[in-house]
Amino acid sequence: MDIAMPTETAVSADAPARADFTFKDCTCIAIRPTSEFGDRTLGATIDDYEEVQLQIGLPDVPTQAHQKLSDLAAAVDQALPIRAEHPHLRLRYNGEEIQAEFRDWRSFARMCAEWDGGWDLIERVAAGDLAYDDQQILDYEEDCPLLVIAAQKVRPS
Repeated sequence: MDIAMPTETAVSADAPARADFTFKDCTCIAIRPTSEFGDRTLGATIDDYEEVQLQIGLPDVPTQAHQKLSDLAAAVDQALPIRAEHPHLRLRYNGEEIQAEFRDWRSFARMCAEWDGGWDLIERVAAGDLAYDDQQILDYEEDCPLLVIAAQKVRPS
């Protein structure tokens, strides 16, 4: 099954938006936090952004934003099932602080731990060594709510 991503908020300064793609055509999905600066859209960081672009990569075409979302957790949650259905796609986080591939919430947290050691707590939650609602996790709620959400996503069942 090919899912057509909504394009009503499609934006791209580099190339015209493609409404006729399927994920079989794509090479990657990128999650990019952004902020507006005048009439420009700039890359932002995981803990300081205004909106999130879910971007697609097509062969021989610059990556294009095809959907805008209000938060990173929603973008990750939307991208993961697409990647699961289309395993040829590379899934990337494209923030100002780090640009790397990930496969799931646990690998997303490992990627984030490369620039912020607090994300190491998520591996402890995933391993069952720390509760997802431990105070060490909850201490991040104000500064990095995504870390708290990641703890909930990786907790053992």
